[in-house]
Amino acid sequence: MKIIVKLSSGIGNQLFMLAFYKHIEGKYGVRPYFDDKYFQDKDNIRKPELAVVMPDYPVCHLPFNPAGEHHLKRKCYEWVWSHMPFVTRISEDCYNDDTTYRGRLLYFDGYWQTPRYVEDLDRSLFMPVGDMPAVLATEREHIRKAATPVSLHVRRGDYFTPQYIDRFGVCDEAYYQQAMEAIEAQLGQVTYFVFSDDLPWVQQHLTFRQPVHYVANYDVNSYWYIHLMSLCRHHIISNSTFSWWGAYLDDREGKLVVGPSRWTLDSERTLMLEKWEKVIIPLSS
Repeated sequence: MKIIVKLSSGIGNQLFMLAFYKHIEGKYGVRPYFDDKYFQDKDNIRKPELAVVMPDYPVCHLPFNPAGEHHLKRKCYEWVWSHMPFVTRISEDCYNDDTTYRGRLLYFDGYWQTPRYVEDLDRSLFMPVGDMPAVLATEREHIRKAATPVSLHVRRGDYFTPQYIDRFGVCDEAYYQQAMEAIEAQLGQVTYFVFSDDLPWVQQHLTFRQPVHYVANYDVNSYWYIHLMSLCRHHIISNSTFSWWGAYLDDREGKLVVGPSRWTLDSERTLMLEKWEKVIIPLSS
């Protein structure tokens, strides 16, 4: 039996896929492969960044895989793909963990965004291999020198694209102001470290009553920003797996994690853990 887990999307989702990969490895007793053909799409802005925590992860690309293809070629590949007799495709929507799937080749396709596959794993699995890029060393020192550093993540960017705008709302000014009030009510004096794909928006729209440091964006593996967030003592996250991992990988007792009560516009579901504090503010579309 061969098992393949599809790898796609940004680094936050790639880490959830790694957690599911380890879950499947334990369940079947077979080392799976990753299929990262998704990233070969020339129009795709995402990169395969998992190697920062899992160097030389095993890869297997199947023939006629429609991932990364377009137009007629994609349609033809999807037809062939769906008729391959030796491939058992299991999508996340149809997956049942109580089922033991059979077949010569099992192909798991999904985001697997749930703490269920994460919490039983040692956090060391998600720790970086190698040294932090030199351009971020100064940012790390700023965090280390702050008495009470609080990471604050603002996700905008692709949440406004046609692909996502009807599903993923954004955490707006009201959300962040209430989140900061919740943090300051419990901690008093803090220093905010702002991580965002739209720093000019943050500077224009958010009002800070405490010291603030804007973490510059560099062309490096974006996992390192998750790592920097995890070095902060407390966290304000957005409805994004990116900052979810920053908060989760901080394993210190007594941390405060403030986040949205909903993750998407079309569901009441949230990735917030029970022990994390939820800010009940509607997402903006």
